[in-house]
Amino acid sequence: MTNIASRPLRLFVATSTLESPGPFKDDQQFAYAWALVDEAGKAIASDRNPFGDGGRGDHTKGVFPAIRSGLSFAAEGALVEVITGLKYVRDLLNSPSSERRLKGYRRSDKKPLADKAELIALDGGLEERGISISGRGPSGDDEEVLLAKLQTWAHEKARNSGLTPSDWNL
Repeated sequence: MTNIASRPLRLFVATSTLESPGPFKDDQQFAYAWALVDEAGKAIASDRNPFGDGGRGDHTKGVFPAIRSGLSFAAEGALVEVITGLKYVRDLLNSPSSERRLKGYRRSDKKPLADKAELIALDGGLEERGISISGRGPSGDDEEVLLAKLQTWAHEKARNSGLTPSDWNL
Protein backbone atom coordinates (compact mmCIF):
# COMPACT_ATOMS: atom_id res chain seq x y z
CA MET A 1 0.00 0.00 0.00
CA THR A 2 1.39 3.40 -1.02
CA ASN A 3 1.64 6.04 1.67
CA ILE A 4 -0.45 9.09 0.75
CA ALA A 5 2.48 11.33 1.72
CA SER A 6 4.61 9.85 -1.10
CA ARG A 7 2.09 10.58 -3.84
CA PRO A 8 1.85 14.00 -5.52
CA LEU A 9 -1.53 15.54 -4.72
CA ARG A 10 -3.31 18.31 -6.58
CA LEU A 11 -5.20 21.03 -4.73
CA PHE A 12 -7.58 22.92 -7.01
CA VAL A 13 -8.50 26.37 -5.69
CA ALA A 14 -11.07 28.83 -7.05
CA THR A 15 -12.34 32.12 -5.65
CA SER A 16 -15.11 34.54 -6.53
CA THR A 17 -16.10 38.12 -5.75
CA LEU A 18 -19.52 39.71 -5.71
CA GLU A 19 -19.94 43.46 -5.41
CA SER A 20 -22.73 45.15 -3.55
CA PRO A 21 -24.95 47.33 -5.75
CA GLY A 22 -25.63 51.05 -5.45
CA PRO A 23 -23.77 53.29 -3.02
CA PHE A 24 -21.96 50.29 -1.50
CA LYS A 25 -20.19 49.20 -4.69
CA ASP A 26 -16.85 49.06 -2.88
CA ASP A 27 -18.23 46.53 -0.41
CA GLN A 28 -17.16 43.22 -1.89
CA GLN A 29 -17.81 39.70 -0.68
CA PHE A 30 -15.44 36.86 -1.54
CA ALA A 31 -15.82 33.12 -1.26
CA TYR A 32 -13.66 30.16 -2.16
CA ALA A 33 -13.95 26.51 -3.13
CA TRP A 34 -11.31 23.80 -3.29
CA ALA A 35 -10.79 20.11 -4.03
CA LEU A 36 -7.83 17.92 -3.07
CA VAL A 37 -7.31 14.99 -5.45
CA ASP A 38 -4.74 12.24 -5.78
CA GLU A 39 -2.61 11.54 -8.87
CA ALA A 40 -5.41 9.47 -10.42
CA GLY A 41 -7.93 12.29 -9.96
CA LYS A 42 -9.78 10.62 -7.10
CA ALA A 43 -11.14 13.12 -4.57
CA ILE A 44 -9.49 12.98 -1.16
CA ALA A 45 -11.45 15.92 0.24
CA SER A 46 -13.33 18.94 -1.01
CA ASP A 47 -15.06 22.04 0.22
CA ARG A 48 -18.69 21.13 0.93
CA ASN A 49 -19.88 24.16 2.88
CA PRO A 50 -22.48 26.15 0.87
CA PHE A 51 -22.24 29.10 3.29
CA GLY A 52 -19.39 30.97 4.89
CA ASP A 53 -15.76 30.36 3.98
CA GLY A 54 -15.51 33.91 2.80
CA GLY A 55 -15.36 37.47 3.93
CA ARG A 56 -15.10 41.06 2.88
CA GLY A 57 -12.74 41.93 0.06
CA ASP A 58 -12.06 40.79 -3.47
CA HIS A 59 -11.48 37.21 -4.57
CA THR A 60 -7.73 37.38 -4.01
CA LYS A 61 -8.35 37.51 -0.24
CA GLY A 62 -9.79 33.99 -0.39
CA VAL A 63 -6.91 32.20 -2.09
CA PHE A 64 -4.64 31.53 0.88
CA PRO A 65 -7.42 30.60 3.32
CA ALA A 66 -8.64 28.14 0.67
CA ILE A 67 -5.16 26.67 0.29
CA ARG A 68 -4.76 26.29 4.06
CA SER A 69 -8.20 24.70 4.32
CA GLY A 70 -7.45 22.18 1.58
CA LEU A 71 -3.97 21.39 2.89
CA SER A 72 -5.46 20.46 6.24
CA PHE A 73 -6.49 17.17 4.56
CA ALA A 74 -3.03 16.40 3.17
CA ALA A 75 -0.79 14.01 5.07
CA GLU A 76 2.37 15.21 6.75
CA GLY A 77 5.23 15.26 4.27
CA ALA A 78 2.90 15.45 1.25
CA LEU A 79 3.91 16.93 -2.09
CA VAL A 80 1.08 19.17 -3.30
CA GLU A 81 0.56 21.07 -6.55
CA VAL A 82 -1.84 23.98 -6.16
CA ILE A 83 -3.85 24.45 -9.35
CA THR A 84 -5.20 27.99 -9.71
CA GLY A 85 -5.94 30.52 -12.41
CA LEU A 86 -4.13 33.27 -10.49
CA LYS A 87 -0.60 33.71 -11.83
CA TYR A 88 0.66 35.80 -8.92
CA VAL A 89 -0.34 32.99 -6.51
CA ARG A 90 1.47 30.41 -8.63
CA ASP A 91 4.56 32.62 -8.67
CA LEU A 92 4.49 33.03 -4.88
CA LEU A 93 4.05 29.29 -4.31
CA ASN A 94 6.93 28.47 -6.63
CA SER A 95 9.37 30.43 -4.49
CA PRO A 96 10.54 28.82 -1.26
CA SER A 97 9.06 30.04 2.02
CA SER A 98 12.61 30.73 3.22
CA GLU A 99 13.00 33.22 0.35
CA ARG A 100 9.73 34.97 1.22
CA ARG A 101 10.76 35.16 4.86
CA LEU A 102 14.26 36.45 3.97
CA LYS A 103 12.65 39.24 1.92
CA GLY A 104 10.38 40.08 4.85
CA TYR A 105 7.34 39.09 2.78
CA ARG A 106 7.95 42.06 0.50
CA ARG A 107 7.66 42.46 -3.24
CA SER A 108 10.65 43.32 -5.42
CA ASP A 109 9.73 47.02 -5.06
CA LYS A 110 10.07 46.59 -1.26
CA LYS A 111 6.35 47.09 -0.59
CA PRO A 112 4.77 44.46 1.69
CA LEU A 113 2.90 41.64 0.00
CA ALA A 114 -0.84 42.25 0.20
CA ASP A 115 -1.33 38.78 1.66
CA LYS A 116 1.60 38.90 4.09
CA ALA A 117 -0.28 37.60 7.14
CA GLU A 118 -1.88 34.78 5.12
CA LEU A 119 1.47 33.76 3.64
CA ILE A 120 3.13 33.74 7.05
CA ALA A 121 0.34 31.47 8.34
CA LEU A 122 0.62 29.22 5.26
CA ASP A 123 4.41 28.95 5.49
CA GLY A 124 4.23 28.14 9.20
CA GLY A 125 1.77 25.31 8.56
CA LEU A 126 3.82 23.94 5.67
CA GLU A 127 7.00 23.86 7.70
CA GLU A 128 5.30 22.38 10.76
CA ARG A 129 3.82 19.52 8.75
CA GLY A 130 6.67 19.07 6.25
CA ILE A 131 4.43 19.72 3.25
CA SER A 132 6.00 20.89 -0.02
CA ILE A 133 3.87 22.89 -2.41
CA SER A 134 4.17 24.41 -5.86
CA GLY A 135 1.71 26.26 -8.04
CA ARG A 136 0.60 25.93 -11.63
CA GLY A 137 -2.33 26.58 -13.91
CA PRO A 138 -4.66 23.86 -15.11
CA SER A 139 -3.40 21.61 -17.90
CA GLY A 140 -5.78 19.55 -19.94
CA ASP A 141 -9.54 19.45 -20.20
CA ASP A 142 -10.12 17.50 -16.98
CA GLU A 143 -8.31 20.08 -14.88
CA GLU A 144 -9.97 23.00 -16.71
CA VAL A 145 -13.42 21.49 -16.09
CA LEU A 146 -12.77 20.83 -12.40
CA LEU A 147 -11.46 24.37 -11.86
CA ALA A 148 -14.49 25.82 -13.70
CA LYS A 149 -16.86 23.79 -11.50
CA LEU A 150 -15.10 25.06 -8.39
CA GLN A 151 -15.32 28.63 -9.72
CA THR A 152 -19.10 28.23 -10.08
CA TRP A 153 -19.29 26.77 -6.56
CA ALA A 154 -17.28 29.71 -5.15
CA HIS A 155 -19.61 32.14 -6.92
CA GLU A 156 -22.67 30.45 -5.41
CA LYS A 157 -21.08 30.50 -1.98
CA ALA A 158 -20.42 34.24 -2.27
CA ARG A 159 -24.09 34.73 -3.15
CA ASN A 160 -25.17 32.66 -0.15
CA SER A 161 -22.97 34.44 2.39
CA GLY A 162 -25.60 36.06 4.55
CA LEU A 163 -27.46 37.94 1.84
CA THR A 164 -30.19 37.07 -0.60
CA PRO A 165 -29.30 36.94 -4.32
CA SER A 166 -31.37 40.10 -4.92
CA ASP A 167 -28.94 41.99 -2.67
CA TRP A 168 -26.09 41.46 -5.13
CA ASN A 169 -25.32 43.01 -8.49
CA LEU A 170 -25.29 39.83 -10.57
